[in-house]
Amino acid sequence: MRKACFTWLLVFAPLWIQAQTLLLHPSNSKVNFTIKNLGIEVDGRFSSLKGQLNVNPTSGLPEFLFGEIEVNSISTGIAMRDRHLMKPDYFHASRHPNIKFRSERISSSGKLWLVKGWLSMKGISQPIQIQAEITKTGDGYLLKSKFSIRRSSFNIGDSALLSEVVHIDLNLSFTP
Repeated sequence: MRKACFTWLLVFAPLWIQAQTLLLHPSNSKVNFTIKNLGIEVDGRFSSLKGQLNVNPTSGLPEFLFGEIEVNSISTGIAMRDRHLMKPDYFHASRHPNIKFRSERISSSGKLWLVKGWLSMKGISQPIQIQAEITKTGDGYLLKSKFSIRRSSFNIGDSALLSEVVHIDLNLSFTP
């Protein structure tokens, strides 16, 4: 009888342990980017962010990350440029209003975490792998990462005047 109870617990106990879901705290989070236009660095940011981080309640380790950005929340400091970025040759915001990321795997890589997943932009999904600092802060978590993507991988802009590489800087706060 004891053996049967133990076996039952081993099989079904994991079904009761659900990940703790933490939500992105938009006012404490930032998604910034830098790209060169005519050789001059242009800084920008997105202000409308949503996301979640699932954490194993027993180990406290991150298990899943999802993020979504509203394309029309872009700000480069020049309103005319921001409106142009909504057009079909760039983000085509009327057809593709969001940028999304969904992790497939989060694993420890020493002090940093390796986050593998899919980045979707302008109807194109590409696998991406980033290194991130994920730290516990009180009852929440902070994720920081700097990485680069190639804009042509997502069919963003066809101008030879733009740098191919876009540098991304994430500072994301997740709370219960």
